[in-house]
Amino acid sequence: MSYVGGVVAKSQVQVQIGDHVKAIYQELTQQVMESRLTPYPTKNDDNFKVTLNNKTFTVRQIRHPYGPYDEAGKQSLYCTDYVVKPDSNYDDPSEFPERHLIQGFFAELREYSDSVAYYDEAGIRRYLNQGLPADFKVPGVYSPFQEAMSLPPEQATAIVAMMFSGNFTPQSRHLCFAVKHRQIQVIDQLLAKNVDINARYKGWSPILHAIKSDEYTACSKGRREDVALHLIEKGANTRIIMEGNVALVHLAAMYNMSKLMAKVLELHPHDAHRAKANGDTPLHMALAYGSDLAIVNQLIAHHANVNLPNSKDQLPLSLAIKSRRTDIVLVLLQAGARVDLEDTISPAKQGKHPKLSKVLRETFPKSQYPALHQLVADKERERLEEDFESDCVLVNETSFGAIGCEEIEEVLGEHEALKQSFVDPVTKKQVAPESKKKTQQKAGDKEALKPSKII
Repeated sequence: MSYVGGVVAKSQVQVQIGDHVKAIYQELTQQVMESRLTPYPTKNDDNFKVTLNNKTFTVRQIRHPYGPYDEAGKQSLYCTDYVVKPDSNYDDPSEFPERHLIQGFFAELREYSDSVAYYDEAGIRRYLNQGLPADFKVPGVYSPFQEAMSLPPEQATAIVAMMFSGNFTPQSRHLCFAVKHRQIQVIDQLLAKNVDINARYKGWSPILHAIKSDEYTACSKGRREDVALHLIEKGANTRIIMEGNVALVHLAAMYNMSKLMAKVLELHPHDAHRAKANGDTPLHMALAYGSDLAIVNQLIAHHANVNLPNSKDQLPLSLAIKSRRTDIVLVLLQAGARVDLEDTISPAKQGKHPKLSKVLRETFPKSQYPALHQLVADKERERLEEDFESDCVLVNETSFGAIGCEEIEEVLGEHEALKQSFVDPVTKKQVAPESKKKTQQKAGDKEALKPSKII
């Protein structure tokens, strides 16, 4: 009797395997190993059908509750029996002697799993010697290999070594089971038996199972990350692209795995800018899923574009503001994030979204974040100067025909003074220019000396 899938299971049927039933047991073994059992459509999903000697049988699992009653008046433990009935309508069930062997076979499988769950070495060896499979797919029962993965690492490793001495042939699914349970020593055992480290199981490679699987939530992020790094060390493919052009770098950002991020960027530095199909870069992923500042710093250190929008026109700075991450907002501003762009996350008014500078000031009050406000003001000043320089029409000698260089220098001097005269975005006051040179205009060339156009 042991816990199987969170409940206690005990079979009341004990059948010793003799030579006269080996052929039947071998056929049933093939069926459970090759997933050839047919689900039986009832309220109990653990019922199924098997075919033996051209006869079909329905196998039902009957659970009998027992043990102490809980506060709700229910018995939380139960034992399980198998009931096998032929599908053919015969009055005398004794015409189907196979049903007792089927009943005994599945009872033995459950007892085998129980022996592993309790780390009963003698029981494990007994069932191995009988030739029962170490891994199978039977509704409502964890296979011995699956039970072993839930044990402490030393016990799991010892049981897998015993299974190798029997009829156990490891496959890709076993590696993924070991990965999901973070059994690093078992992973090494399976890799030593030439299991493909990149073979997919249920659409995921082992390294994706290590990162993404949330079936066993008790496992910490650090342990999942350590398993992923161990697989990389053993030669796992780090260029895996999932559906939607999702790469390993996006998963590291999404699951806040800084050690994995460091390893991926070490191997593929340009992945810092890699975009998914929806335009999200690793920086977008880190901000959308609330990853730590360390992840953002790693990406910026590898020259991630802080002003690149995704397909929804969302900027990294907009996402940081939305999550009120002042630490990341400051880092993005210092890395060159622009504040004069529109914040597409904020509601639009009259067809226009507010500028990021306005949203920053409204989201983070100046009384609480004076340094941030000063940084935003500095960014606005820098942008105004850049805009002035880019908007002015270039003046060159050929634009003035026969006019001499001395007159051109006078005009450029006037423009230099004008450039220094602008409205301070903080004080809203006009900043006086330096002493402006007075340009002496020639009567006939007055219009020619002026810039052709100022945008």
